[in-house]
Amino acid sequence: MARGALAGGLALVCATTAYYGVDLLFDGDTWWGWVTRYWLVASVLFGPPLGVVGALIRRSGAAGTVAALVVPAGAALQMVFLPPPADSRMAEPVRLSIWIAVAFAIGLIARGNGGRGVGRTDLTPIRSADHADRLYGVDGVTPRENAEGG
Repeated sequence: MARGALAGGLALVCATTAYYGVDLLFDGDTWWGWVTRYWLVASVLFGPPLGVVGALIRRSGAAGTVAALVVPAGAALQMVFLPPPADSRMAEPVRLSIWIAVAFAIGLIARGNGGRGVGRTDLTPIRSADHADRLYGVDGVTPRENAEGG
């Protein structure tokens, strides 16, 4: 969890720095204005909790499902409370694309959650050799052939 929190905070600070650095290079804006400070503070405050949420997505059960729904829920909330300006020609296509992406993401999460955690409680990855041992047995003979004496 600590690595996820650190990664989330660093990722947002780096993204904010890169965004305003490129803005400074190409548009000549000020580097250390109130907007830059606002987003850097927001990165430090919200990056670690979002990093922890990202780390929880791999968990099975309710914790993983809720963690996976955070980003689609955040996108939907933004379209409700802070939509693009209505006078923009891109407002409607942006709103529509966000709602489609939210619906698609929730569908993928629901579909993927159907098989989540079935027979497994640990988070260690399954190696392909483990699958082969279960399917074909350790000696290369399938469990059915083994039972039949073959």
